[in-house]
Amino acid sequence: MVSGVLVGGHVFAVPDERLIALLYLTIASGAVLAALDIVKSWQWFVQGMGVAVELKIALVVAAGLLPLLRVPLLLIVIAIGSVGSHMPSRYRHFSFLVGGVIDD
Repeated sequence: MVSGVLVGGHVFAVPDERLIALLYLTIASGAVLAALDIVKSWQWFVQGMGVAVELKIALVVAAGLLPLLRVPLLLIVIAIGSVGSHMPSRYRHFSFLVGGVIDD
């Protein structure tokens, strides 16, 4: 929810200083969710779900560095999150390292 409000703030040109707390909450909630998966298996980093999160992090960093592209980049982040959370397990658990599905 927090990330949605953050992106909405950028869409509607809310001043950055009013969005900073939302940015920190978005980062914190994402870090906690990632940590929960990493604790289960370090292989998360090379599986589809981990790679999707790594891509989202890269895009959020790019959004911070490229203010004119901030809204489109953040919308792509939301799209990746939506697709990633609903994709079948054969894609979420696919390991780019071993070239196949890794079951936990």
